[in-house]
Amino acid sequence: MAETKKPAWPEDVEIITLNKIEMLGVHKKTEQLYWNGHPVITKHELGRREYRLASLAAWATVAAAAFAGLALLVQIFGG
Repeated sequence: MAETKKPAWPEDVEIITLNKIEMLGVHKKTEQLYWNGHPVITKHELGRREYRLASLAAWATVAAAAFAGLALLVQIFGG
């Protein structure tokens, strides 16, 4: 009997056998991958912690630019 699961894979993940390979398809024009007639969608969305960290980094960048601009104005006009 052929191997149906790799040891390091999660429990519910199985190898695609030659019988199941016919369920894969590729769109002729867009080359998008399809499984059993449905598009295969892969995406990564930021989690709550990642979103907060990215927001913090963005605001810190804005604040640093504002302070740098303020310091430049003080140098120019406060001189």
